[in-house]
Amino acid sequence: MEWFHHLDLFFLQLLNQKLANGFLDWFFPRMAAPGNYVLPAVLLGVGLLWKGGARGRLFLLLMGLALLLGDCLLVASLKKAIHRPRPHETVEGVRLVTRENVLISHPTEEVTDGRSFPSGHVCNNVALVMIAVAFYGKKYRWLYLWALFMAWNRVYLGSHYPSDVFFSWMLSLGYTSALLFLFKKQIQKATGMMRFQKD
Repeated sequence: MEWFHHLDLFFLQLLNQKLANGFLDWFFPRMAAPGNYVLPAVLLGVGLLWKGGARGRLFLLLMGLALLLGDCLLVASLKKAIHRPRPHETVEGVRLVTRENVLISHPTEEVTDGRSFPSGHVCNNVALVMIAVAFYGKKYRWLYLWALFMAWNRVYLGSHYPSDVFFSWMLSLGYTSALLFLFKKQIQKATGMMRFQKD
């Protein structure tokens, strides 16, 4: 698997270093900060509970289940089991981009609690997009671009390898598809009711 590691490092260097610029150094740390999404998420949740009808309430339920299953169970468990160090913890010359500054990695210590795989950011955003498209239609497929930018973000900031974000995407596709399948009848009923009411 040495070829795979070299491929991983190639794309890490491309996305983290060669495509680096001042705007992304400013924008990507803010894009990834969970605190920036608390107020919009609360407002969206209140709006869907108040005006979203059956579709909105079921959407919120499935998003909550996706976060519990993905972020709290699968992602946390895999991080503990795999212990993969983050790129800036093991690879020389990786740009660690934060709101405050950009540091260049010079790893000197062995990492015993690696948290690089999988990426919670990627899993959660892919799940959100999949559920949004399932509930509100193909016109929201453009949101997959947001999930792609989040995947790029995690590599750009030096927090994850490209393989981390790729397999995180696949992981989220798996468990979110399973959730959507389990609730297929309820989703069809809720979205069908809403469409009938609007028509």
